[in-house]
Amino acid sequence: MLSNINRYIRQVKSTHDDDSIDRLNYVTTIYMLLGFALTLFAKNYVGEPMQCWVPNQWTSVWEVFSESYCFVENTYFVPMNDTNLPALSTRESKEMIYYQISLSP
Repeated sequence: MLSNINRYIRQVKSTHDDDSIDRLNYVTTIYMLLGFALTLFAKNYVGEPMQCWVPNQWTSVWEVFSESYCFVENTYFVPMNDTNLPALSTRESKEMIYYQISLSP
């Protein structure tokens, strides 16, 4: 009886109708999507992704809002002694293209 089952299983083997590049693409896509999902949802499990320096007059609600906004939006560099908000075109040209990570003790 086991020999009949083994014979049946050998006959039902799957066939690959794609090439190695296709298999690499769909395997890589899954790992990339999992990586992106883990990065985005790590905020809930690991802690706050970044701490922003905010003015003293801001309440804690505004601080949480600004940190959440910075987490999902692009950020740009503004010198510490500059009190004026740059124009939109200037901000877009100075956007940082990497994720800013700050490790706090």
